[in-house]
Amino acid sequence: MMAAAALIMVGVFAGFTLTDDIILKTVGFALAVGVLLDAFLVRTLLVPAAMLIIGRRVWWMPPGMNGLVPTLDIEGEALATRLASRAPTDQGFGDRRTDERGHRASQDHVRRPACWPRGQLPDGSRKLSC
Repeated sequence: MMAAAALIMVGVFAGFTLTDDIILKTVGFALAVGVLLDAFLVRTLLVPAAMLIIGRRVWWMPPGMNGLVPTLDIEGEALATRLASRAPTDQGFGDRRTDERGHRASQDHVRRPACWPRGQLPDGSRKLSC
């Protein structure tokens, strides 16, 4: 993605070299070379090499900033662990657990949501049973 954007920018800046104005040619050439070197030499060679040399210290953050940075849970691992901690531990045959309404839970028991569609009204909207 970055290489494609860099190639587009190099193409645009290289187009500046086709004009008759010497200043525009110079600026276009300098920007094209600069973007090309930045994209392919710096970002693909020098930055990863420096990160490899520095190691885990690259990702160091001052302790006072932990409260300022939001916690992002993109993959949902925190939700999965929270749901796993709430999950019932005994899934055996003689399970006597009950749900929040006091109904006995069984292996074939399927809980309905609080409201579910029951039918259709004459105006096309759906009736809800709650």
